[in-house]
Amino acid sequence: MMVHSHSEDICSEIEQVRQQMNVLGCSHGLLHPEVMKCSQQLDKLLIQHYAMEKRRRHKN
Repeated sequence: MMVHSHSEDICSEIEQVRQQMNVLGCSHGLLHPEVMKCSQQLDKLLIQHYAMEKRRRHKN
């Protein structure tokens, strides 16, 4: 159950960062340093999420 909760936390954080990146991208342009920072953060979260899903699938 702990893994499921952590997975939900990461999904929530992914959505928050994605929304923040969209807002910043619309207001500052896609090449703005803050947008790039959000993009990198989003990449890290997605990699974490995919790794957790892969481990979960191999357990079952």
